[in-house]
Amino acid sequence: MTGVELLIVLIAIVGPAVGYLIGRTKGRPAFGAGLGLILNVVGWAIVAVVPARRSI
Repeated sequence: MTGVELLIVLIAIVGPAVGYLIGRTKGRPAFGAGLGLILNVVGWAIVAVVPARRSI
């Protein structure tokens, strides 16, 4: 595996994982993981500023 391939795989794993963790604190783990996968750092920022889900 070349360095570029390894970097792509690492980004594809770390992005959703961090997004999931941020989203979990807001009650939106799947939303966080999805944006983390698609947008990476920008997705993390979006999830961080989205309001938390209200509990009923």
